[in-house]
Amino acid sequence: MSALQKINLKTRKVTLCILGIPGSGKGTQAKFLAKKFNLTHIETGNLVREYILSRKAASDRYQKGIPQPSPVINKLVENEISRQLQKKCDRFILDPYPLKISEAKHFLKIVKKYRLANPYVIFLKTNPQLVLQRIIERAKTQGRTDDNIQTVQKRINHYQKELKPILKYFSRKKLLLTVDGDQTIKNVKKELFSRFRQN
Repeated sequence: MSALQKINLKTRKVTLCILGIPGSGKGTQAKFLAKKFNLTHIETGNLVREYILSRKAASDRYQKGIPQPSPVINKLVENEISRQLQKKCDRFILDPYPLKISEAKHFLKIVKKYRLANPYVIFLKTNPQLVLQRIIERAKTQGRTDDNIQTVQKRINHYQKELKPILKYFSRKKLLLTVDGDQTIKNVKKELFSRFRQN
């Protein structure tokens, strides 16, 4: 039995991270988990989009599909966690974070600094080609300006390179849960929910 299955998300404090390449469905599943288990959903994409509004260099990086520097991401996430804790929120799902090994190590420092409970990492394992098609379809329906094929391919390549050491790091610490993200959205949600105690 996975350590995650011993966590009662209805009553206990928890800090979840959800990872996967762009288009893997992590945002969708994070929303499902947040609603089901009353978690505060911290979306790093939203934090970054707000951050780049008044910063040209950061905006240029974003438009080119280049990730923001880890110190920036770490600070954005930590500031948001601190803000939520002041509002008495202590159950989180971070989406997606951490995205580099340095961020993974910093995440555990944040956990220790703020005495966050039960840190676990969910990885949605997906086929990159299926994901690319998924993103193209999403772009058609949502009109996302950052979802052109070239930009997406760069992001997928970057994520695949960066995720490998992150997953190994959390696996060694027995904090990793891998889920088949190539299933239907409904089945991924069902599998995720089945991994957690509800009462």
